[in-house]
Amino acid sequence: MDVSPQSALQSTSTVRQSRRHRHPAPRRAAPVRLLFNLLAWRGWKFVLMLGVAVVTLYVVLVFYSLMRIDRDRLLLDRLLRTAAQEFSGGLAVNDLTAMEDAAEQLGGDLKHLHTLSAVVRPLAPLHPALSTRLIALDSAEHLTEAVRLLFEGAAPALQRLSEERAADDIGGAEGAHLARFVDLLRLSQPTFAEARLELDAARALLEANALTPLSESLLAEVSQLRRLIDDADAALRIVQGAPESLTRIFGLAAPQTYLILAANNDEIRPSGGYVSVWGWMRVADGRAVESAFAPTTTESPAPPPAVLASSLSIPDWWVRFDEPIYAAWDGSWHADFSETAQLAVWYYDNGDNPHLPVNGVIGIDLTAVEYLLDALGGCALDDGVRVTSQNFRSIVYDIRAQGEAALAHKQYLIDLYAQMIGAWQSADADTQRRLLNAVLRALSERHLAVYFRDVNAQAAAQRLNWTGTPEVGSGDYLLFADANIAANKSSSAVERLFAYDVSLDAARGGSAALTVFYTFSTAAAEGDPAVRPEHYGRNRDYTTLWQAFTPPAAQIAADAPSDPGLRLERADNVARFIGITTVPMGGGSRAALRYILPGVVEPVGAYRRYRLTLEKQLGADADRYHITITLPPGYTVISAAPEASAVHDLVRQMLEYDLTVENRAQIDILYRLEDG
Repeated sequence: MDVSPQSALQSTSTVRQSRRHRHPAPRRAAPVRLLFNLLAWRGWKFVLMLGVAVVTLYVVLVFYSLMRIDRDRLLLDRLLRTAAQEFSGGLAVNDLTAMEDAAEQLGGDLKHLHTLSAVVRPLAPLHPALSTRLIALDSAEHLTEAVRLLFEGAAPALQRLSEERAADDIGGAEGAHLARFVDLLRLSQPTFAEARLELDAARALLEANALTPLSESLLAEVSQLRRLIDDADAALRIVQGAPESLTRIFGLAAPQTYLILAANNDEIRPSGGYVSVWGWMRVADGRAVESAFAPTTTESPAPPPAVLASSLSIPDWWVRFDEPIYAAWDGSWHADFSETAQLAVWYYDNGDNPHLPVNGVIGIDLTAVEYLLDALGGCALDDGVRVTSQNFRSIVYDIRAQGEAALAHKQYLIDLYAQMIGAWQSADADTQRRLLNAVLRALSERHLAVYFRDVNAQAAAQRLNWTGTPEVGSGDYLLFADANIAANKSSSAVERLFAYDVSLDAARGGSAALTVFYTFSTAAAEGDPAVRPEHYGRNRDYTTLWQAFTPPAAQIAADAPSDPGLRLERADNVARFIGITTVPMGGGSRAALRYILPGVVEPVGAYRRYRLTLEKQLGADADRYHITITLPPGYTVISAAPEASAVHDLVRQMLEYDLTVENRAQIDILYRLEDG
């Protein structure tokens, strides 16, 4: 049979002539039929292959786009995490420039990906997961632009602070470099306002669109994107409020007076340590223009009238004072430094003390002093001995042990602190930067804390996590605070290890078992200059009156061992367990709790989220945690941040963590029923 194009054309013409005579057809049918006849079997094969190729290319572009979305989302996460780490540990201008460049490059990648995604956007209404990914892509693009603008706006101010020429200002003009730093932040406010618009757009995209149903991976990605938006929002609020806050804090518009609580964290207290030395400092134009220190005694600082003690709400489980008024100064039971600071301000303001009222409080412990000594390269006093971070505590405790005068060691600290402030004021630019990094380290490790009476300044400091204020939030929570009530200086020689085991149930709750292992080894005691008979007298053992802060609905487990010394108190947003543990020198002991955790699991559609927040006590060394989290029967983990040290598929899936907490840490686990 002849199937050539010519014969097909002739045959078609003959048929059409006869049909045209009986049933006239539209004229446009001829070219269409002609085309169909021209495309014989090989032609159809070609079209089919071409169609398959187009679809294949389309699918490749889809997967390429989705892979690029995943890759760029991870890049954004790393970028913001790096920024957070740099800001908390000291940010150099070259670090900022590198992050700004990275944000700009990432933004370019996302814009390119946005263009590329035009290929797959027509499919979005038909594919909910694809729609969610594209919405997340658009949100990430706005977020990345907000981060880039944030870095861009901060760059001029940080560059000014970092440049070598600032050394002339530091030693000469009264805080001119700091005033200029604030001016540059103020000039960058329009850039920060643009960043705010981009960030609001990123958030609005996620809130205005229904992002369900979501797969496991998509749910984790969207949750991560929301967290990144929150992180960027916190950073943006800081720089937007910085000009006003810094102007007030550093006395650029009017002098400010700060109370200084110099705590000895070798005698740990819930919010730092025993306040052995105190001082005040007057700040104007970014410089300490006047300061003085004194030992803590019954008359220093001047106490309020004893009649005011009745206004103090001292818990009945707390240490008893012969004169209750002194509990407001060096006997605070609060683990929240802002609460302790407010008590100290009340005490100071109601006594006959200089420079009233004070504008804020600075709390500093011996560990922070060691960091500052490192930054200064040591500090020499009139005796010719250079004090360094290595010999600081030994010198102080040697003087205390010699007992030449009851307050001789405190006077030595007073002279040292005055010398350090003077050295700080005259330091060169490199030393200034080292000091700044030392301050940031002490703040980030909770060896330094601040409190401001000004609401805006306090809010900015709290967003930076510099106020020592616990943030319970939602989900599970744990802060464990010791108070050395043995009247010795042995706290730093006692090691703590935390074991925290959580078993979740299907009813959005769970149970918890907390064990704190205390070790007071002979080797640690012998190697610590604070642990001597001259310092501990008859109280050689370590006794702690501890508080464990947990979610507000926590309750003692029915099968928990009976402990008549254990108490449970509730506040608006927290439940607090209270107990006493004694640790013998050369031995160990433990504090143990078993309690129920109702409602700590959050439903997320068909999934469940367990979030644990851990916070470290002010003044303490880093907390070391070993944690196990057991999921309900039949449930399996979808995502965990950070990644678990190990995941055990037993009868019930269990995640294991080993964490060191220097300030605050969080575990976030998303899980579901295996057949859900």
